[in-house]
Amino acid sequence: MRCWGHQKQNNKASWWHQALLPLVMFFVPCTWSQDKAEVMSSHTAGSAVTHTTPAQLDDGSLTIIGSNEVKQALGMLENMRRRCHERTFQVNLSPNDATMYQVVGTLCANGTFEDKTLQLLLSGGTYSGVYWDFPLNPAVYSYVDAANQQGYATLNLARIGVGQSERPSGNLVDVVSHAHVVHQVIQALRAEDNEHTRFEKIIAVGHSLGSMIAIELAARHPDDLDGLILSGFLHNLNPNFFELAQNAYHPATLDEKFLGQFPHNDYFTTVPDKRAALFYHSQTAEPQVIIMDELTKDTSSIGETAFTLPFTQTLKIDVPVMILVGEFDAVFCGGALDCTSASEVHSHQSDFFTASSCLHTKVIQDAGHSLNLHTNAPATFAHMNRWADRKIGNGKHEATPPCDVD
Repeated sequence: MRCWGHQKQNNKASWWHQALLPLVMFFVPCTWSQDKAEVMSSHTAGSAVTHTTPAQLDDGSLTIIGSNEVKQALGMLENMRRRCHERTFQVNLSPNDATMYQVVGTLCANGTFEDKTLQLLLSGGTYSGVYWDFPLNPAVYSYVDAANQQGYATLNLARIGVGQSERPSGNLVDVVSHAHVVHQVIQALRAEDNEHTRFEKIIAVGHSLGSMIAIELAARHPDDLDGLILSGFLHNLNPNFFELAQNAYHPATLDEKFLGQFPHNDYFTTVPDKRAALFYHSQTAEPQVIIMDELTKDTSSIGETAFTLPFTQTLKIDVPVMILVGEFDAVFCGGALDCTSASEVHSHQSDFFTASSCLHTKVIQDAGHSLNLHTNAPATFAHMNRWADRKIGNGKHEATPPCDVD
């Protein structure tokens, strides 16, 4: 049995009071007695009930028996609350360029930021941070929610050139300049004066282009990261993708969403109604998600198209690495690599990493390129965060020696 009391302050209890009652009741034991009946009766009547050692929530709407269990319960409830705030960073595009730009990120955690490992999220081409915190059905499609619930802090970074961040000339925005920008962001985070948001461990979590940026960053600045999660990426390109993409992209200035914004044709985006074929596996893609993806799409720069696969850069990485790819990824699967075979994918990718990266690969069945936006995304998120728990640790979980068998 559980006992609780309600102190009437107004006729309308706050939404969180109503939501917290069941958990508070669970954590506050009492012996069934006439007193319990009186408490229940008093609550029904709407009259005040007091106890000799009350612990009261800060809106004054709930009074419960004070005990260690109650304090633990309230601490758990506090840790369930997602807190976010926007951060702006001043960066340049190279060490030799004095021109400063602003990049914007959203820093989130459930409860306090203290003693949490940070996951720094980097979106792919034509995606902004919306990819990581999708507004439609976030219980399924928001990686930010999933990581925060697992005890991680997240910095959902709008890469230079997308979202709320500034857009330099698209010719200047490439994988190398992206890596330099993210390096400056990490330096700022590591140098925080506030000990509660000075993160000791940072994992770069990339998708597609974001994965290549994370690789470039780790190769150039080996002290920046404690681990990498690379999704929607392999050292392989589907030769059929080039034909698929040939008529699927156009200058952003011609797109209805960005009409007239980029007159120099240095940013481009996907042609309307092409994203389904490029980024999704139809069997696990919801039509409303594809529509929302179209509505929230962003741009890619001309400089980003001049990439080459980082065959040598990954050999410089000496922190744990996880790679995830959809079984039906139209960008990276095909040609020389059959992604329906998990063992073939792991064998193929192992040639591009040293033993010190402790490479772990995961093929997500029934998924296309944009892993986060398929109905099996929660399982994908769980794989990512379990690996992070084991290999990096997050304050709650101690990491195992990096190359121990999973």
